[in-house]
Amino acid sequence: MPIIPLERAIIASDVDLEPHMSQAARQCPSLQGAADPWPVSRQMRVTLMIPDRFTRALYRRYLDDAGYAVTEVEGPNGVLGANGRAPADVIVLDAVEHHAEVLGIVQGLKGNPLTRDIPVLALVAESNDFDLAGLTESAVEDCLVKPARQWELLLRVRGMIRLGRHRQELLATRSLHGEQARNWEVLLEFTRSVTRAGSLDKLLDEIIHAATVMTSSRRVSLMLPDEDEIHLTIARSVGLDPAYASGTKVPIGEAISGRAFRSGQAVTTLDDHEELAGREGFGFRSFVSMPMIYTTMSMVHQRVGVINISDRYGDRPFEEWELEFIDLLGSIAASAIDEIHSRKNRESLLRMERDLQVARKIQRSTFPKRLPSLQGFEIDAWSEPAEQTAGDTYDVIGYSSDGNGGVARFSDDDPDRVILLLADATGHGIGPALSVTQVRSMLRMAVRMQIDLTRIAGHMNEQLCADLPGGRFVTTWLGDLDARAGTLRSLSAGQAPILYYHADRDAFDILPADTMPMGILSSLEIPATEPIRMAPGDIVAVISDGLLEAMDADRKQFGVDRTMEVLAANRDRNPTRIRTALRRAVAEFTGGAPAADDRTAIIIKRTASGRPKAA
Repeated sequence: MPIIPLERAIIASDVDLEPHMSQAARQCPSLQGAADPWPVSRQMRVTLMIPDRFTRALYRRYLDDAGYAVTEVEGPNGVLGANGRAPADVIVLDAVEHHAEVLGIVQGLKGNPLTRDIPVLALVAESNDFDLAGLTESAVEDCLVKPARQWELLLRVRGMIRLGRHRQELLATRSLHGEQARNWEVLLEFTRSVTRAGSLDKLLDEIIHAATVMTSSRRVSLMLPDEDEIHLTIARSVGLDPAYASGTKVPIGEAISGRAFRSGQAVTTLDDHEELAGREGFGFRSFVSMPMIYTTMSMVHQRVGVINISDRYGDRPFEEWELEFIDLLGSIAASAIDEIHSRKNRESLLRMERDLQVARKIQRSTFPKRLPSLQGFEIDAWSEPAEQTAGDTYDVIGYSSDGNGGVARFSDDDPDRVILLLADATGHGIGPALSVTQVRSMLRMAVRMQIDLTRIAGHMNEQLCADLPGGRFVTTWLGDLDARAGTLRSLSAGQAPILYYHADRDAFDILPADTMPMGILSSLEIPATEPIRMAPGDIVAVISDGLLEAMDADRKQFGVDRTMEVLAANRDRNPTRIRTALRRAVAEFTGGAPAADDRTAIIIKRTASGRPKAA
């Protein structure tokens, strides 16, 4: 339901807030029409003792924006002095730094009659059990894990103000029922346990325990939506048959709990719903199905689950003030559940990031550590992923032939043959990276088995057709460079165009693909290509589409023509300098924008001094 901003409703000065607080339903979004038992006629005061000036300034801005009167102090004397002159409604202490000093401050506050009833909110580091134990023993009312989000800080401060106002009312009138006081203590202990809860399982146990003790009920269940938010299932329960609890699935929007979750409104009477209630296993006199909701800073009500409570001792119906406690419990529980989910998401992202870093390291390790030094030729190969792992790969395998077309030995030092690979799988990321790594492994194995280029391509295609899911394929270029003959045999399966620069006539041939990409058709026909005899100064460039299709701000592609211009302008340089010039030209064209696709290139140049060796 729409409500007014809660901070303004709580801390507005010199305004009769009774109607507004009734509209806001006591900051309980699932209840309507409840009057505020503690009307406010002055601005609420918050004292901050946070050593780090950036954190202090950020939290002050949060509180200032919400309308609180904020006082900043530097140390323990400042806290005691400020509150001695004008006691605050809430004290926020940073317990991460100077922990022992903070414990002393808290003990001093609680021992001072002027400040002992002021709630203290301590900022702590995540999972620091030592800090939490010391702070809770020193009577700190609540702890908040840094860094706190804006809505979470304000939610906790509002809760502390409620607690402080309750204490003031209790001291002023001493007429509050003992049961209400007990509920505040249960709620206070629950907020402390939430801070200590390190897992969702432990948190759910704490929620069930607090609801059971607070309401003196025999049956309590906590229902959470499934991933698709179609059904509610019982995540924790007390007083229900385990078989019934584990098998219960309530469609959202149906039955008692499903309607409470969808509407965001508490259901407190069964009236015409006895059949549904009986199916859900709850009693008929004392019953409430309370949605667990927290309100974001954009005033969006986020539903997290439902607490169902029934069969109270004495079978008393719930009074309005009791529903307010249950709703406040649900709001704090909803915030805590969301925080644990967010923490899990952050941890999952961190684990994924670490896994991706390992995967990238493994993939990069498959690239040649150094390129073969081949008489009469210069070779450069390079790859840059668009993500942590790439869908592109390359390989350059140098070996000396045995004179019969076989491999005498593999060597990067003065080999007479080189097998080259550039492969580009559809997409980029982990899946395509696995595909191209498989291609590279198959090539290495085939070369060791002394299989010729055409048969290598055929076996690769058959294996990729068997392994790749539908719609996936790999464009592949294979090259066989023969230093003795001064020739390059090129075989392209979907990898095009291949740019061949002729030095003698200062012109390019744009070579098309010889066949379709691998992994689509198992019966793919692989042609036997003829070798290209390269003359001194000739250049062959095999470039992936990540470079050719790089776009500028107007979404124009870098394209083949610009690529050939860069190659021609740098024709007198070695392949490494040509590649550097090409990367620089693409970066200038795209304005330095991150690569949208993996970028890979192999550049081969016949040197002017190169001479074919005698056979």
